[in-house]
Amino acid sequence: MVYNTLYTVDGKTTGDPAPGSDRIWTAYSEGIIEFDADGRDGYELYKKYNLADGGVYEFQDNTTTIGNPYDIELYRVA
Repeated sequence: MVYNTLYTVDGKTTGDPAPGSDRIWTAYSEGIIEFDADGRDGYELYKKYNLADGGVYEFQDNTTTIGNPYDIELYRVA
């Protein structure tokens, strides 16, 4: 499934990225990302991670959450 995923990095909102688009953020502060992990309208499940390790991450479907096919997660890919 494809969602618009709004997120903040170090408290700064990214805007409304299009599904499938790439965003490159360099953390000049703490490297904290916060995002809504539930892709459904009207549902919110915020998660927060520290990404100050310089890795490359992407949002992907979280297939490990039983009963919620709209769940997304942030995974390290490089």
